[in-house]
Amino acid sequence: MTPTLRSSRLTDADKAKIMEWLKPPAKEAVDGGSATEKSAIFQTYKDQINAYLNANGHDTVKAFKDWTAAHPDNQ
Repeated sequence: MTPTLRSSRLTDADKAKIMEWLKPPAKEAVDGGSATEKSAIFQTYKDQINAYLNANGHDTVKAFKDWTAAHPDNQ
């Protein structure tokens, strides 16, 4: 199953770029050990994705706050 990005605020180009950046850490994490090691693998890519989004008119801090407020069961 291919993961999808659900946000009406992301352009198709944004979604494609993010998915491109998530492929390497997903492959790397398969071989990673603990959850901490897997989190570290993804953190670098998360920072890169957030920098890209912020540079392209998205406010990732606000988006995260809005999402957590709308989904209190996932905190």
